[in-house]
Amino acid sequence: MYRIVIWCFLLVGSSIFSQKSLKGKVLDFNTKEPLAFSTIVFNNNKTLGTITDIDGNFVFNSEIDVNSLVCSYLGYDKKNIDVIDTTYIVIELIPKENQLDQVVISSAENPANRIIRNAIKNREINDPEKLQSFTYNSYNKIIFDVRSKKNKDSVSLVKRLKGGHMMIMESITKRKFLEPDLSNEIVVGTKVSGFRNPQFASLATDIQPFSFYTDMINLFEVNYLNPISKGSLKKYKFFLEESIPVKKDTIHVISFQPKANKNFEGLKGIIHINTNKFAIQNVTASPYQKGKIDLKIQQKYTLLRDSIWFPEQLNYKLSMPEYPSKENNLVMNGKSYITNISLDTLLQKRDFPIEVVSIAEGATKKDSVFWNLNRNTVLNPKEKITYRVLDSIGEKVDLDKFLTLSESLFRGKIPVGIVDIDINKTIIMNQFEGFRLGTGLYTNDKFDDRLSLGGFVGYGFDDKDWKYGGEVNYSVSKKNEVSIGYQYQVNLREVGNYNRQQQDLEFLNFRSYLGFNFDKIREHSVNVHFRSLKYLTADLSFNHTSVNPKYEYEFISETTNLREYTNSSLSLNLRYAYKEKMINSFNQRFTSGTDYPVIGFSFSKGFDDILDGDMDYNKIEVSLDHSFYTKSFGKTSYRMEGGYIDNAVPYGLSFTGKGNYDTDYPFFSKNLFQTMTPYEFVSDRYANLFIAHNFEGLLFKIGKFQPDIVMHQNIGWGNLINNNNALVPFNTMDEVFLESGLELKSLFKVNYLNLGYLGFGLGGFYRYGFYSNEDFEDNLAIKFNISFKIK
Repeated sequence: MYRIVIWCFLLVGSSIFSQKSLKGKVLDFNTKEPLAFSTIVFNNNKTLGTITDIDGNFVFNSEIDVNSLVCSYLGYDKKNIDVIDTTYIVIELIPKENQLDQVVISSAENPANRIIRNAIKNREINDPEKLQSFTYNSYNKIIFDVRSKKNKDSVSLVKRLKGGHMMIMESITKRKFLEPDLSNEIVVGTKVSGFRNPQFASLATDIQPFSFYTDMINLFEVNYLNPISKGSLKKYKFFLEESIPVKKDTIHVISFQPKANKNFEGLKGIIHINTNKFAIQNVTASPYQKGKIDLKIQQKYTLLRDSIWFPEQLNYKLSMPEYPSKENNLVMNGKSYITNISLDTLLQKRDFPIEVVSIAEGATKKDSVFWNLNRNTVLNPKEKITYRVLDSIGEKVDLDKFLTLSESLFRGKIPVGIVDIDINKTIIMNQFEGFRLGTGLYTNDKFDDRLSLGGFVGYGFDDKDWKYGGEVNYSVSKKNEVSIGYQYQVNLREVGNYNRQQQDLEFLNFRSYLGFNFDKIREHSVNVHFRSLKYLTADLSFNHTSVNPKYEYEFISETTNLREYTNSSLSLNLRYAYKEKMINSFNQRFTSGTDYPVIGFSFSKGFDDILDGDMDYNKIEVSLDHSFYTKSFGKTSYRMEGGYIDNAVPYGLSFTGKGNYDTDYPFFSKNLFQTMTPYEFVSDRYANLFIAHNFEGLLFKIGKFQPDIVMHQNIGWGNLINNNNALVPFNTMDEVFLESGLELKSLFKVNYLNLGYLGFGLGGFYRYGFYSNEDFEDNLAIKFNISFKIK
């Protein structure tokens, strides 16, 4: 009988003083922020353990009673807790005051290296973007806050926000993927505090990559070497912090950071490797070297079908320690929860539009029922306050107007009612006009979402002449980018730039300042633009142009010598960017680039029997642009281009070289000859090659002094078979033109708005070979450059 009594007592006692099911959360004692992937061992038994999720939460169910636990996290003091009469517990860990690098002295191999070697070996089979196909839904949330170091400012800000956050952004997306790299993510719902119609969204991969398996982890345009890429064992040091048995597998907790005296962009953090396929189960990483923008990413993977590890949650914390000031810091916390994962979904290439990201119609108009069904977590009281306060403020001051203004400024426009002022037409500078002051006015979507009317006017202070023009465009199909238009202009056009395939604008391109040979044109143009074959864009135009050269010139024809002439031409410009990533936002498409070469093609046909045209010719130009990054070597960019004209044409229609040398404007511009003067050579057929390789910080680093080292090699050739030009001095380039250069970027850095650094550097280019000059100094060109980096 006593045995039964004792058994009953123990049974009741265990129900009071121990637990078989326990939930909880692990936080930083000081900041109260969750500690993702903390290790918890129950009853001092390493076979009874769990790891907190990405939000610091844990759930533990066991047939054995739980009466104690030990919680640990790298960089924090361990905490022992007796579990008494509770089913939910909050654990606060205190950061260690002094953290010393671990020293491992052993003749045996570092056990962490063996585990990492297996993870590298299995990287391809564990990479989710190596699967044949998949689909999933994602709930994304970003919270913006300003943290003040001054208590007075902090209290004032909290009062203004009434205890809420600075801003909240939410979105619901649906993504589909087909190997090798077809992807499409549709925003089916988006909500931003303070805005009624936010035509933008935050996605799971806005800030960080979708998975941690690429060779290079790109964060804010900086390529960081992945600690589980091939060769990483030579550059990273790894420490096995602990191993946790979980059922039939083991989770190895490994810390990593770059080895000393290694010149590369590295990460530091903690990675959890599961012995089931040696796959990543959790990872926390941040740049080892801090910049003006600090970023920490966290990823949690779940096991599907007992063999496939797939991202389940992606978090990031982006902080700007000195922005908007050193006293007040902007912080962004982003969370993405991935659900409804479906593998090996039946998908075909035609299921993927050109946009990798787009916003579905009505996505900004979803009601509370939609959000309650699709949110992974309910809004907490502080988040509810944020929506209530900011929505009220947004309605009073009409924040959507500020959003429209920001989007227009991004495109170089200032909206004023139904028209936009074109900022790019305000000031134009070159050596012929000096300063041209003017403006451009074009109707916007408030006038009509398909029809656009507008024009420009400007006055050059050196040539003392007016330039003006007007145009009308009609969008036939926004989906296929089909539009038709008419343009009339009285303007200047630099020689050699007729129907040339336009290059992308770049930050501070100084080449436009060097122009001094211009034709004054009076031009009527009818044009059609469209997209075809998904990645091909085309511009077809018929142009009737009266040309008046603004330099001493004559064109020698068979019957007479011409100074002024008429050019009637049909032109076709094509651009093919295979698998270019397009984002549809603000009701328009933006490109985020492509990993493949971009091909340009331009064809122009001149007619001497249409509308009094004086020239009969065929003119072709082709180009190929490509950039790629090589691990441990840097970024390589190249441009190949060539052109051909089959008949004699005036100087302005010829190829006039791509010179960028001028002692008054010694600035570097991409894909130009740095030691060649503008218009130094003239040709009717040519071929050029521009190669640049940026070693970034891979060759040289001393603390914060880490200039980018860029090597250049430029090669050109040209010929002039049909020479009918007179009075204009020029050379031909029948032999190969050669120049090489070395640039040092960011030799001197200046803080820019506490967001990053403006880097100032210089480079030297040397001209040699057949077209070298007699004196050394005449072959050398010193060029200044300006760049922007976050660190």
